[in-house]
Amino acid sequence: MEIIESDVRGATAWRILLILAPNESLGMSWQFGLKLARVNNGELVTAVVIPNKSATNLAAAQTAVAHIQTAAQPGNSSKTLIATDLHGTRDVESLVQTTGADLLLIRAESCLWQNGHGLDNVSCAVAVVRGDRPLAEKGEAGVGNGRQRILIPTSSGPNSAHALRLLLPLATNNDITAFFVANAAHDQNQEALGWARLREALQFVGGSERVQRKVVTRPSVIEGIVEEAAAYDWVLLGASQESRLDKVLFGDIPAAVVRYSQTPVIILRQPRNRLSHWAGKAAWQLRNLLPRMKESQRTKTYVRIRRSARPNRRFFILIALSAMIAALGLLVNSPAVVIGAMLVAPLMSPIVGTGMAVVLGDARFLRLSLGAVWRGVLLAVGVGALSGLLHLGQPLTGELLARTAPTLLDLAIALFSGLAGAYALSNSDAAGALPGVAIAAALV
Repeated sequence: MEIIESDVRGATAWRILLILAPNESLGMSWQFGLKLARVNNGELVTAVVIPNKSATNLAAAQTAVAHIQTAAQPGNSSKTLIATDLHGTRDVESLVQTTGADLLLIRAESCLWQNGHGLDNVSCAVAVVRGDRPLAEKGEAGVGNGRQRILIPTSSGPNSAHALRLLLPLATNNDITAFFVANAAHDQNQEALGWARLREALQFVGGSERVQRKVVTRPSVIEGIVEEAAAYDWVLLGASQESRLDKVLFGDIPAAVVRYSQTPVIILRQPRNRLSHWAGKAAWQLRNLLPRMKESQRTKTYVRIRRSARPNRRFFILIALSAMIAALGLLVNSPAVVIGAMLVAPLMSPIVGTGMAVVLGDARFLRLSLGAVWRGVLLAVGVGALSGLLHLGQPLTGELLARTAPTLLDLAIALFSGLAGAYALSNSDAAGALPGVAIAAALV
């Protein structure tokens, strides 16, 4: 990578880098970047990239730079540069470091993007624009100062929070809406969950008073976002944690919104360091190895786990019986009896339900599951204490002593047993493995 011409001087508080080819017209993404740079007291650096330093390419780049400078108008924070030999991720990162960019803005349709420049190793925040439009389509020329409507579908992910924080300065002169789609396939608490998530997200970024909120209920999240996006100028989505930016974010919801939305979409990924890059890459490979469930299967799993996590008379009877069996098995020093107790105990369902409630942010389900766990544990402890009265004054058995000095290996056993149990409960086809989980945990 080589910079041929540049009017970028020194450091500034905040800087956006937009990469274009000489034949690409200025679009709404350039205008958006200029607005964002201005409200952050920073600069928009437009890099015109050419394949080599031939006279023809250089002349085309200089013409493009002149057009950018004219469109920016005096007083706007716009800088330009001409670069050549931009090949691969290292050159992109080198350009980011040279310009001191805090945000890299790239059009998905750009020929530079289609040539395969990867963005996984880029350390700064990255925004990929899909469906960019020429300024003329909006009836604007140069730098428009009119209000724009920006929709930010929000989840609990870090990229969504970064998107809200990034656009917060624009809220003064633009209409920004944090948006949540409650899935109609789930229970009636989804809408309340959506309002709670929006409130928490806006409190986290300090935007409670400046950003509007909206929650709708639709059969699918994608349908809700695409339908709502029609009334906005931009849709800004946080990058899916399971997708790769250098594949135009073909992960679940962002990719579907990009595919069906008629409104320009920006996919944003927060800054990352080398450690987080390799961790994300490992997580991506792991997700590819693990089986994925369809939405209908996830809904059935959610309903099944929620139903089984509810404590009822049968739940408490089985807890009491399993605790008594386990206590007697320990007193007679019989691991086989302890195994039998673990096969009877129904405590696995509310424990898995607690984990699922935490992941979903479902406070009501969390209270239900935790209540079942605590009442089950207290009942088991009480039954065990009563059983211990039968063995007063007797020497401790080997099974009892083995459980008085846990080690890190025992913690690992609990961890992997929990993973196996959660997987078996989440997949009805694997439910037959639950007895094996209990037996393995008891034997080890």
